[in-house]
Amino acid sequence: MRAYASAIAALKAYPHKLTTTTKIAQLPGCGPKIASLYREYVRTKTVAEYTHLQSSSEFQTLKLFWGVWGCGAHTARNWYFGKGWRSLDDVIEQGWDTISRVQQIGIKYWEEFNEQKISRSEVEEIGRIVGEASQEVARGTVYEICGG
Repeated sequence: MRAYASAIAALKAYPHKLTTTTKIAQLPGCGPKIASLYREYVRTKTVAEYTHLQSSSEFQTLKLFWGVWGCGAHTARNWYFGKGWRSLDDVIEQGWDTISRVQQIGIKYWEEFNEQKISRSEVEEIGRIVGEASQEVARGTVYEICGG
């Protein structure tokens, strides 16, 4: 995941239009594999590896676990591969007493955290309040709303 993130950052930062996969392979964090994936995407508007991954039950379960507040990639992999858990019910039934309080809250409110989207106007209002409060603590503080 880290390798793909580095490659994506390099591609986004490249200041010119990418015209050949040779140039892509020379960018930091990129190489023949990234160039090949780019070539495939340009030709087909999709990447078979991505399509396969999206339909994988393993990936879907890991993605479910990543959606738990307090559960990152390492913990999700441990829950899936180490513990053999395949659902949030498995976590609750087999490991509730072994997970952190933050993760318990993350599971309890999974739906609110993952399926109920906050409106942009609400985000901006929260940002305004945080921005004003930050000025009281450290005048001149600059903040930016980001993420999704």
